Amino acid sequence: MITEKNLSCDTQAFSAIAIDLLDAGRTLRFTAKGGSMDPLIRDGDTLFLAPADPSRIKFGDVVFFVNGGGKPLIHRVIKTQKRGKDRWLLIRGDRANNVDGYFPPSEIFGRVIAVERVGQQIRADQPVYKFLGRLAAWRSRVFSASPRLFSLIYQLIKRIPSFKHYLS
Repeated sequence: MITEKNLSCDTQAFSAIAIDLLDAGRTLRFTAKGGSMDPLIRDGDTLFLAPADPSRIKFGDVVFFVNGGGKPLIHRVIKTQKRGKDRWLLIRGDRANNVDGYFPPSEIFGRVIAVERVGQQIRADQPVYKFLGRLAAWRSRVFSASPRLFSLIYQLIKRIPSFKHYLS
């Protein structure tokens, strides 16, 4: 049994492999690329994904999905909305200029369960990390028109000792 295998592949191959593994109930570990989720997820962080249970995806969760252009993304749920009997999820990167759009939970393949940075693992279910995730989702909804105000709030929160571990 192979427990760890390092692969390097293009985005289409990564999407296919990730979706197959998650659909089979397996967890997935890979290196994040890009800055759209900074500071809670940074370029070079190792992310751990678990299969997504569509009924349990909620506001503030960081999810793995494939956008309309076929690009695999790790972004945050910033809003849920009822459409008839269905629930749709509005998704956006924490530092992205635009939303990715609304997606049904059935199009969400995985959920980030942990982030590893500099050899230290941060579980996504830890209360402080969950709070910061919800704050980031709230910022995406409320402060997108006023980034200076959020920047001020962020700088204040960053000074609180229990948050430094996640933000520095």
